[in-house]
Amino acid sequence: MPPRPEATPGARRMRSVRRSRAWSALAVLGLLAFALVAPAQARTLSVTLAGEATLVDVIEPAVTAGATPSRDAVILAHGFTRSRSTMTGHATMLARAGYWAIVPDLPSLLDSRDNAVALRELVRKLQRGAAGAALDRFVLVGFSAGGHLASTAATHFDAGQADAQDPRDRLSSRPDFAILVYPVV
Repeated sequence: MPPRPEATPGARRMRSVRRSRAWSALAVLGLLAFALVAPAQARTLSVTLAGEATLVDVIEPAVTAGATPSRDAVILAHGFTRSRSTMTGHATMLARAGYWAIVPDLPSLLDSRDNAVALRELVRKLQRGAAGAALDRFVLVGFSAGGHLASTAATHFDAGQADAQDPRDRLSSRPDFAILVYPVV
């Protein structure tokens, strides 16, 4: 009995090619749909952190009409050989998910303590409204050497001043939690 036409090697190869093309077309449509979502626009602020003028990208969360904007912020700390520009993709996705995305260039090339102080000071400035709104809850996400900084800033925080007149000065600079991504610790 001769083999069925669909069981021949040529027919199997054609089915595989069609299936591959269908998945490729589906992937392209998915990427186009994702690209059609309006990208979040970053504002770049110049802020003094650890005594140095530092650039900080701020991307506001996507908010649907009538919804209350979030006061939750995610601060992304890049690794040793990187800059804030390498965090743009992560920041954009966080903003689309409804979070304030904050991406500083870290002021010191070699001193991790100064950079941890800078993250702590950044939290303080964001609590006071440096991003355009006073933010309430913070997550530090550190990648590689930035993971070391996030862990240091999260464990060596400023407790705030209990007797301060301004309620924001009474708040701690301790983040609500820290995420260390392949950290150097």
